Amino acid sequence: MQERRLTAFHENIWTLHGKSIEDGVIRNCFGRGPVSWINGRDAAEFAVAALLHPERFDGPICHPAGAEELSHDDIAVILTEELGRPVRFEPVTAGSGVRNWSNCPPRTRS
Repeated sequence: MQERRLTAFHENIWTLHGKSIEDGVIRNCFGRGPVSWINGRDAAEFAVAALLHPERFDGPICHPAGAEELSHDDIAVILTEELGRPVRFEPVTAGSGVRNWSNCPPRTRS
């Protein structure tokens, strides 16, 4: 049986949680387990490699891993240190998480 890993794009932290981070909390339904955080550009390069060199991959499903796995509690600690104010993680149900994300503002490029 293949190991499953939750992988997420670190760029989505602000996209999905920017407003709630301003209020001092990250809410989502991913749970307290570790997440393999990757960059969208790295994922794109991985996809190109898979298309150009499929022989390098041992099966139809590949789960790219980030440099380290951090839980959302870990991310809250990092945000607390970087922002200089408390940020905590609050797990929510899947339905509640979807409702929270449906209120996300569109991401703007600076």
